[in-house]
Amino acid sequence: MKNFILTDIQDLSLPFIIYGAGMYGQHIFNILSKAEIEIHAVCVDDEFFQANSNTWNGVPMYSKESIQQKFPTCNLIVGFYSLHQAKKIVWTDAHPVYFFDESRLRPLAQLDTLQADMGDFFNHEPNLLSKQNLIHLYLGCKKKSIAFSNYDDATGEIQLTTPNGTKLITNIYFGILKEIFCDEVYSHCKDYLSDDYVVFDIGANRGYSALYFAEDEHCKEVFSFEPTTSTLAFLHKNLALNPELKKKISVFEYGLSNCNGEVTFYIPNDGTDGVNSTELGFINSYYSTERRSSITETKITVKNAAEVIASISPPRHTRKIIKIDIEGGEYKVLKNLKNTNTLSQFHMIIGECHNGMDGIMEICGEDFDLVHCIKENTEATAIFLLLKKRIIL
Repeated sequence: MKNFILTDIQDLSLPFIIYGAGMYGQHIFNILSKAEIEIHAVCVDDEFFQANSNTWNGVPMYSKESIQQKFPTCNLIVGFYSLHQAKKIVWTDAHPVYFFDESRLRPLAQLDTLQADMGDFFNHEPNLLSKQNLIHLYLGCKKKSIAFSNYDDATGEIQLTTPNGTKLITNIYFGILKEIFCDEVYSHCKDYLSDDYVVFDIGANRGYSALYFAEDEHCKEVFSFEPTTSTLAFLHKNLALNPELKKKISVFEYGLSNCNGEVTFYIPNDGTDGVNSTELGFINSYYSTERRSSITETKITVKNAAEVIASISPPRHTRKIIKIDIEGGEYKVLKNLKNTNTLSQFHMIIGECHNGMDGIMEICGEDFDLVHCIKENTEATAIFLLLKKRIIL
């Protein structure tokens, strides 16, 4: 792996600097760390630097101005969500600049060729190709042989088809789709599943996780919980495109929590598909000051997770799995299930935590072993897989 991702690096003796501390910067950090590459520093724009600490993932953080003085020459790895910003870096002469293309580090000079290939993939749809972060969807689809089917210029909707024939609708906010179908963040659970199972899909989002599990012949039913109106619209469109898989999926248009009633839901106005939450503390820790100013509040219906699960009768002799991704609310739900002796009925828990794994294991550690964990966008965010103790699979 180390030699593979470093194919295009000209001078390995130069320090490695990551430019950008967002989600793609974190992804690059994880890849380089696994390859045992020392990251010497991270460079961020002045505004981000002023609003944060002086370290990131345990490495020093510098503003763009100060890093030029400290590292006049280095291997600069771009971690931007929109790679077009890489071309705006002004001190490239002294810094070999690379970007990560889902498989290896490439010189910035290859970006133009990659964008030309992307144009072919998306049938040269001019308005679609003008989207700044589209290259990441392209790279993810190419990696998993997912085909482009159609672009609706009026709605901004992009239609894709997986190798299994599953049809998916997204838009330029494709992060969750990419995680599930391109990066396959839930694929590890299938290593432990050879019998029939059902999935309680807590935080169904646009239906991608439900469809991903429903593709598996061993998955007999998916119970999907999603409270957000705009997200539900995408979910129903995705299910309608896949009538056979839809037969396995039941949709509940409310959220699960530790109570019954209405709660305040915080939604960003930037159109993103993932970070909506009932947890204001999580929102404040996750968003920058600028993004927090765009948050709107609405009311959503939630129901007591243990009571709802008790009312659902899956097919007999099937294993029960929790998939949970509810942006900071996972602790309340899991604690509710633990306190009502419901959690031990499940064979597996897979999902994303947003305030650290310690809280997850404090709730679940008595009944479950942690068998997989990878950090995502921040130190506190991780994809995890818990397996019930003393179970023979």
